[in-house]
Amino acid sequence: QALVGMAENPSAGAAMAGGSADQPTAEDRSEQPGSTPDKAAAGEPGATQPRGPTAASSAGEAGGGGVTQDTAPTAASTAGEVAAAESGATGDLVPVAKRAHVVYEDSDEEPEPVTYLRLGVDYELTADMEDLHVQCGRVAVMENLDQAPKLTRIALIANHIKKLEGLEANTELEHLEVYQSHIKRIENIAHLTKLECLDLSFNNIRILQNVGTLVRLKHLYLPSNKIVEIEGLDNLTELTILELGANRIREIENIAHLQKLEQLWLGKNKITSMALPGPLPALKQLSLQSNRLTEWDPSLFTHAPALEHLYLGHNGLPNVPDSPGMNQLAGLRELDLAGNPITELPELRLSGLEDLWANDCKVESLEQVEKLALLPALDTVYLERNPLQADAEAYREAIIRHCPKLTQLDADPVVKPPPGPDLRDYSVKGIVKAVSKFQ
Repeated sequence: QALVGMAENPSAGAAMAGGSADQPTAEDRSEQPGSTPDKAAAGEPGATQPRGPTAASSAGEAGGGGVTQDTAPTAASTAGEVAAAESGATGDLVPVAKRAHVVYEDSDEEPEPVTYLRLGVDYELTADMEDLHVQCGRVAVMENLDQAPKLTRIALIANHIKKLEGLEANTELEHLEVYQSHIKRIENIAHLTKLECLDLSFNNIRILQNVGTLVRLKHLYLPSNKIVEIEGLDNLTELTILELGANRIREIENIAHLQKLEQLWLGKNKITSMALPGPLPALKQLSLQSNRLTEWDPSLFTHAPALEHLYLGHNGLPNVPDSPGMNQLAGLRELDLAGNPITELPELRLSGLEDLWANDCKVESLEQVEKLALLPALDTVYLERNPLQADAEAYREAIIRHCPKLTQLDADPVVKPPPGPDLRDYSVKGIVKAVSKFQ
């Protein structure tokens, strides 16, 4: 009704623009685990995630206060995995709650002609505005933004924009988000040198270019585009998050200089080697879900020693190599090996590992679960749809026995019986006291 009313009476749209209702931020998106990504994909937090807990793509950064303008129901929020997603997803589709990709329902009715709405005409822009948010608002052109030169945050989500333009006067911008549109080129933003977050997810961009002057950039989100090569990042040494899930990338390259990088979401690409181009000492999250990996590269463990979340699900990886290998990742908390043709669980000695996902593999022997006893902090285990699950009761009992802190096994929570009362007799000077207390 709001859309129809604004289409018939543009001035109504301007009146509605001043509303203060809470709106979803760039953190409410889906990674599609990278992303992500990669818990999706990207992402990971991008692309479609595999079953089970996967990484989502990393989440976009929320901006400051200001005017928020929506003209239609907002995209639903999902939890990711990054996840998938980066299970590709952006896969990274993870780990973080993200905004879902808006999907329009099919209809047999004849489509009505689209009435586009205009920034500065149907959506009010004022000289003192700092925040502009328009979601599902039928905006086709970035125009009249010089009416709001103090803008520090622009979020134009799920519109019909085909070109980045009209930002000449907006040199104070710190956050620019043109998410789910029809943009084909990164252009006309070289002068935005205060930019810290750039989100152009779900567009049609083929080349990563024209970002060399954005030297303050910390978060760069480009999942679900058509990018074939990681390039053009030479001057972006402040980057902490790079999300490129659900593209067409074949090689991890040109990022060795990103020494502050903490999250890298690359799920659902065409990557054949997990090798990093050089040491990335700050890297904590890496999503390579749903790629074309078929062998392990030991250099990964030495080049990314600070990894806490590693998502390698849905590739063609064989059994994890023996130590030191992955055991060098002393801070690892999450490990995703789901959907790989591994036949044995890895023999890991990682005291901080909390989540292990190895569902949809080829592990046959139930004796393999004994290795889980080497991981004292395990809280979540996914091993469903492996041959060892043939005897479901024995499977569940064995895993719970070897993982005393387990709270989640596959899709089911682990419910442990409460401890019984202590009814032992305590005698003091011939007087028997019946003491009942829960331990």
